[in-house]
Amino acid sequence: MLLPRLVTSLPSLDFDHFAVCDGYFYCYSQTGTTLRFRLTCINLKRCKIIDSRIIRGVKCLKCSFFHNKGNLMLCRVYKDRLLFYQVLLDVTIGKLSIVFSGSHELSSPVNNCYFASGWMIIGSKLSAYDLKNGYIHVTKANDKQLLRKHNNSKAVFVDKHRYCFVDQDFDSLFTASMIKDGTFKAQKIIKNNITVAVSASIKTFVFSECIIFITQKQALRLDKSDITLSDVTDQLQPEISVDEFTRFAQNGNFLYVVTQKNSGCQLWKIDPSNLTADAVKSVVECAQNDTSFSISCPICWQPFTIPKIMPNCGHFVCDSCAIRILEKSLISVTCPICRQISKIPENGSLPTNWLLRDLIVREKLLN
Repeated sequence: MLLPRLVTSLPSLDFDHFAVCDGYFYCYSQTGTTLRFRLTCINLKRCKIIDSRIIRGVKCLKCSFFHNKGNLMLCRVYKDRLLFYQVLLDVTIGKLSIVFSGSHELSSPVNNCYFASGWMIIGSKLSAYDLKNGYIHVTKANDKQLLRKHNNSKAVFVDKHRYCFVDQDFDSLFTASMIKDGTFKAQKIIKNNITVAVSASIKTFVFSECIIFITQKQALRLDKSDITLSDVTDQLQPEISVDEFTRFAQNGNFLYVVTQKNSGCQLWKIDPSNLTADAVKSVVECAQNDTSFSISCPICWQPFTIPKIMPNCGHFVCDSCAIRILEKSLISVTCPICRQISKIPENGSLPTNWLLRDLIVREKLLN
């Protein structure tokens, strides 16, 4: 998957954080100034809210979902304490619940922290808390100039128990082991004539091969093998635009992005390992040299057998998903891609795209 892939459109929701786990979309929102928060679960295949409930609890400074041993967890920061919950979903009865699983007391209240790839970064103290294993690691920087660069950095993260940060101009990567002596080492970043736009905030996501930075105007990829920085903003377009990004979540080797448009929210899936400097060129060359194609349903991701058309907007779904969509109403149908409402034809079924159907059949015969 070289380009962003649309997973599904989402119901209109106001949320602060989200996670994707086992085909379900979980989102969290703090309800105003009250001591309550809302937890919602959506079935991605059916684009349907399974359960949404308000849970009583203290108003927290920050919170984040994370995965631990196959379980979806929720961490909430309250003063000098981390509160941990396990998120549970009973699919048989469609009930969502959370179970308090413990807490961790910090040495002092946390006023400025953020989460990145399973870690809670406390930048003011050069420390990081391992959410999965429950340990806090502290790094020291005695050099005042180095400390100044750290404090000005908008990209601080942890990679394989190394405390890392990129300086403000993205000229150098600084790393320090949180297990050994903790001495920072600097590596020059190869930018290849890339101009990094100044940004008030940067989202950082750590993957096995690279690190993805999302600024207010750019998407950047830092290759860990040769410390080369690439601007991959254009590779996300025209499907999605950086200024449409509203929420992010990482699950394993994939980055999930929620975009906000006039028609509502959409969930996208991105494979960062393929966001390379030559990715777009490779896609174009493959398209020119290969006459084969593979078209799949945007809902279930299965190859089309009989493509069905949404009457008003023209989006396609497979016949299996069309049957499930038509079960919801006898009068109108809502497109799962753009949420546009269409009137169901008198025969009770969606029209078939015979041209696309014939192309699919011909492709199968050629292969």
